[in-house]
Amino acid sequence: MMHDPYIDELKKEFDDLYDHLKKLKKKLLKAKSMETQSKIIKQVDSIAKKWKTIKNNQLK
Repeated sequence: MMHDPYIDELKKEFDDLYDHLKKLKKKLLKAKSMETQSKIIKQVDSIAKKWKTIKNNQLK
């Protein structure tokens, strides 16, 4: 199978984002304060926006 550097880079970026989301999920489930939960949710939102941007750029 032939490797495409661009595809490999995208896969790595998606994997990194996915791993970060899993860590944030654990933190969110353990968070007690609303302030902490709010910060984590903002981080999740930021990752979702990055993911959407990557996906949209991939389709162009």
